[in-house]
Amino acid sequence: MLRPRPRRLVVAGLLFVGAATMAGSAWGDGGGATFDTAAWWYKASQKGVTVPPPPNVPDGGLLVQGQPDGASAVAAVRFRLAKDQTSPILTLSVADEKASPDSPPVLAACLAGSAWSGSGEQQWESAPKSDCAASVQGIEADDKKSYTFALTPLLVDNLLDVVLVPGTVQGRPDGFPAGSSFSIAFVKPTDASLTTTSGFSSSSSSFTPPPPPITDFGASDVPLSFDAGSLAPATSAPFTAALPASKQGRTATAPVRRLATQANVAATTKPLNDRRGIAALILLLGSLAAMFVNREPVPAPRRLGPLAGRALAGDEPTVAAEPGGLGRFAKPRVGSAPRL
Repeated sequence: MLRPRPRRLVVAGLLFVGAATMAGSAWGDGGGATFDTAAWWYKASQKGVTVPPPPNVPDGGLLVQGQPDGASAVAAVRFRLAKDQTSPILTLSVADEKASPDSPPVLAACLAGSAWSGSGEQQWESAPKSDCAASVQGIEADDKKSYTFALTPLLVDNLLDVVLVPGTVQGRPDGFPAGSSFSIAFVKPTDASLTTTSGFSSSSSSFTPPPPPITDFGASDVPLSFDAGSLAPATSAPFTAALPASKQGRTATAPVRRLATQANVAATTKPLNDRRGIAALILLLGSLAAMFVNREPVPAPRRLGPLAGRALAGDEPTVAAEPGGLGRFAKPRVGSAPRL
């Protein structure tokens, strides 16, 4: 009995494994979120003069600082989510916190209103604008060792590009500084700082602003607040950034506008369907694997037991009879002539 050759089975198995791996990468991204970069801007460092960071800021960490007259340090973080990931929750570990005794820190994440680059401490003039038309207030953990931000409203086309901004304290008398006074040093973010949930996400080129909806791609005059459900107190007040007007709003370099422009450009061209190409490649690999296995010869049927070794009816090939012999001895013959 003939058996398939082991080497061909190994090759077929490798082809099937490769096809399965490509199928998994084509129809699902299990990578969650990837940390891109983070930076912070110190008001004391400007006009080309860089002041050393406070000693409580760890290497690669961030500083967010507020004073009664406004923010003195802001930070920004950028994450990229896999296509099938939603509901991002950012948790930043506290390296050191100093808050005024009269109020808890008022801190929120806002959309980056302009482009920014670099990492670590940066000059104050280069700080990105903060678009706080949609904001998510940070929730301090009970042990005061971390802050949590439910960033779903700020997720734009699988990109999180947010600025951490000090806010104002509600209820201060008119004429009194309303800025929240605190200084929080955060540990450097990592991929693990952002948790996500696997879910369906369309890969189409159409652009949808993050909820709550932003009706245009210009600066909004109406501040929006976000209720983070169980993560935020039910009585949380609307957030007002403790920033001058020159540091707020949205410019043409804002990630929201840039992504909207890219979507409009993509809509004018016919996008290539990458998944069709991958599916065709998977089918090709599967076909090759089947060919390797099916190329093995199929054994002929044979008798078993006492009948083994006996020829089956019809086993002998049919050969046409040919005339043989001389004269009156000529007759049809099959096979070789008999011996004399």
